[in-house]
Formats: sequence, C-alpha cells, structure tokens
Amino acid sequence: MWTKFCKFSLLILTASAVTAVMSCAAATTEIPLRGEPASIAALVGEWDGSYSSSQDTGRSGSIWFTLAPGDDHAHGDVLMTPRDAEPYRRYDPENWLGSERLPLAQFLSIRFVMVGGGELRGELEPYWDPQCRCEATTTFTGSLAGARLRGTFTTQLDSGGRAGGAWQVFRRRATSW
Repeated sequence: MWTKFCKFSLLILTASAVTAVMSCAAATTEIPLRGEPASIAALVGEWDGSYSSSQDTGRSGSIWFTLAPGDDHAHGDVLMTPRDAEPYRRYDPENWLGSERLPLAQFLSIRFVMVGGGELRGELEPYWDPQCRCEATTTFTGSLAGARLRGTFTTQLDSGGRAGGAWQVFRRRATSW
C-alpha cells in the first residue's frame, strides 16, 4: 500500500513540476535581437543570473533567457523582487487600478537587445515602481566573457529620479537544438 502511495505521489509531483516548467516557458517574453550574426550566435544557450542595486535602491531580482541557434530573438524575463508589500509590475496606464492585489513579484519584459563585438545593450519594457509610485524604464549595457555576461543598468523614473546597479548572468548550458 505504501509503495503505491509513494508512486502516486511521485507521479503527481512530476506532473506538477512539468506543468510549472511548461507554464514558465510559455510565459516568457520574446526578446528581439539586433546585431552582427556572430555576436548573436555567441549568446546561444540558456542563461540565468541576477541583478542588484544595493547602494541606490536595495532592489534585486533574477534574470533568465534562452537563445536557440539561428534565431533572431531570445526568450526570457526579469523577475524584480519588491522590498515592500507592493509589487513591481508591467506599466499599463490605460488599465491602471492602484489598489488591485497582485502577487509580490511579477516578470518584467525585456524590450530588445543589441549585440556586437562582445558588447550588448538593451532595455526593459516600462514598469510601475511602487517606491516612487511612478513609471520606470531601465536600460542596461554589458559585455560577454566566456560563459558570463555582466554589466550595469540605469533606471530612469518618471518622477525625475535615477538609480543604477549591476547584473550578471551565466550560461548554464549550451543548447543543442
């Protein structure tokens, strides 16, 4: 009896894990890439890492993206973890309900990335910043060194403020599609 229960539990856990992974994969944003074909090809693989703005804002979060060989776009997102009770979220001024309850963290979309000569730059879609209660836009730059991309970012707030920090991601596996 116990063996049947354990096998059933393992089956449920496995199905749940597969569903969660598929949901995350389906929810990722398509990130247009522009630049030299060789520079884009150097980014092929699955990458993940983090960013932080410990001095300016105390913000931190995770970054994940994947790029298949021959593609002109990657798939991925940025997860910004709030310090306060109100989450960072996609900015949508036409459908804004300031009191709506949302999860503590949401994925933010990367708008585009330009690459060339081992360097890259890009920006996030505008998002709502609960600290200033305004729209924010983040741009980033970085460089590739082996299996690591790292750089800095600058956040411009609609309220006129500005903040910055550092980020880095590591290639977790080279893809072999």
